[in-house]
Amino acid sequence: MLRRALRSALLASLALAVAPGSASAVVDASQGQRAGGWWGGTYTVSTGEQVRVLLSDSYPADEARAQHWAETLAQLVHGPELSRLTAHFAPIDEVRRLCGPSAAGCYSPTDQSLLVPGESLPGLSAESVLAHEYGHHVANNRANPPWNGLDWGPKRWASYQRICPRARAGTAFPGTPVRYRLQPGEAFAEAYRVFIETRAGALDFSWSVVDGSFRPDASALRVVEQDVLRPWEPTTLVLRGRPGRRAGGVHERLLALPYDGVLAARVTPRAYRLQVVDPFSGRVLARGGSLSRTICGERSLLLRVVGDGRHGPFTIRITRP
Repeated sequence: MLRRALRSALLASLALAVAPGSASAVVDASQGQRAGGWWGGTYTVSTGEQVRVLLSDSYPADEARAQHWAETLAQLVHGPELSRLTAHFAPIDEVRRLCGPSAAGCYSPTDQSLLVPGESLPGLSAESVLAHEYGHHVANNRANPPWNGLDWGPKRWASYQRICPRARAGTAFPGTPVRYRLQPGEAFAEAYRVFIETRAGALDFSWSVVDGSFRPDASALRVVEQDVLRPWEPTTLVLRGRPGRRAGGVHERLLALPYDGVLAARVTPRAYRLQVVDPFSGRVLARGGSLSRTICGERSLLLRVVGDGRHGPFTIRITRP
């Protein structure tokens, strides 16, 4: 669950522990000390990474417990975003006071922190809640221009699940709190949770938090893994050629578009012009010496260069999602 106001609530509770002039609300975990409403710190885990874990003062100070949660986080499939996370653990009544009366946990994108219960709930393991909220953290650290990765999901998963066409059709509602079950951000967090659990050997999985239309198949879980381990980056292509005079000064290339996002292209010399064409209807979708178009569900478009060839070869620089 996303909770954009979590940061102020957590900081308010942590502020009780900050002495005047202090730089931090929590002392080093290796000292085994507490500070105000939270205790813990930064823990070195078996992978050599450092993970920041804070536990509510409602729990007795136990470094082994904090180390356990740090190790649990490190065992999730992750990238460098783990080092940016602060994970808070508290009893469920405290979680719901900060996250909402029916929430099992929440994530704040502003300070990259999550809050989850330190024990399992009836019918719901603490590890499942943690994996879901960490899925939000993954999405918050993945680019999906021109959209927000946290609300729309990372690039590959959002494209596979056709989030852009669904948003246009009114069957998905990125970033709309009142339509929780149809929020792609929540669907990705659940898909990440399922990926973690099936990777650990689960043969089946529950899917009740968000709408069944987002339920992941094997291919969806593979793109979740790709989004985690190989964060998407835009592809730059350079095409060269010369319009044929006999073809009326037209040169065409079919352009594969594996993901949704922004397609941008520019042709030189300026005497030439570009057209983006629907390969099925022949309709011109965009034109100009330089152009951009949002790709929303199309997986190929025709790129046409128009000119009479008298200006020599052309060069097209393309950035595609």
